[in-house]
Amino acid sequence: MITTILKKLDLTEKEIEVYLELLKIGLSRASVIAYKIAEPRTTVQSILLKLEEKNLVTKFLDKNTYIF
Repeated sequence: MITTILKKLDLTEKEIEVYLELLKIGLSRASVIAYKIAEPRTTVQSILLKLEEKNLVTKFLDKNTYIF
């Protein structure tokens, strides 16, 4: 059901995958999410920044590391 809603928001399959994993594990670094979904960290970081632009996630800096 949530996947259907996210698709209606014009999210890509990868964006949905990253978003759902973030919901599952809570606050996290891009590298942790990347490990969990077996995607390159740079790809996940890029997706998270796109999700931030769409106001679906927020980020903050903690010890020179972004947490989403």
